[in-house]
Amino acid sequence: MKPNETLPTWTRPDSYIGRAWHGWLIAPVSRHRDSDILTLSNWEIVVSRLDGLMESDAGLSGDWIDPYTGEECGPFEIVHERCSLVGWVEWIAIHPDAAVLIQYALEVSEALEAYCILDETHFSDAEHDAAYDAFKDEADDFRERVIERFPALRARLEALDTDSLWALYMAADICEHYTSDNGGTYVWIVCAADALNADVIDAALAPIPGGDA
Repeated sequence: MKPNETLPTWTRPDSYIGRAWHGWLIAPVSRHRDSDILTLSNWEIVVSRLDGLMESDAGLSGDWIDPYTGEECGPFEIVHERCSLVGWVEWIAIHPDAAVLIQYALEVSEALEAYCILDETHFSDAEHDAAYDAFKDEADDFRERVIERFPALRARLEALDTDSLWALYMAADICEHYTSDNGGTYVWIVCAADALNADVIDAALAPIPGGDA
């Protein structure tokens, strides 16, 4: 298969000193040190699918030869390069003869043009996990904020572990419990603590035995 115009062919960047990838095609996803959750999710979906195709398609097995260097290679390669701006970048090089992989990459390119998320469930799970990690660093501050508003519940609140505090945080009636962008994932503990009321807290703490009413 000849390179398709909708899947770009690698060209040497200015001031580039790495390996040459002449003739290879560029998959429509990449990542770098500071990539956001969506970028990482799409990357993981594509890499997982490429690995799956490698295992399931007999046409991708056997020896592959780099079209430029003549050296042995695979039908696709994850290229890791240093970058002065973001530390490092990774992109996916696809061999120009790997028709199955090229077709999949074209499908991904078309899908991303229509919608930025390749897998809603994967992205949602990844964002949730990142939010929980962010919350762990602020869990004690969230606890203290809630105690300030409801001092009678101090004993019960002080007994909560991080998972229980997270459940209480998620029970708060706020517009969104977390957001993510290129700078990271953020939780809104002040807004959540201020939005809690006694009924919500009682419901969240009900399964916890003991403590003050």
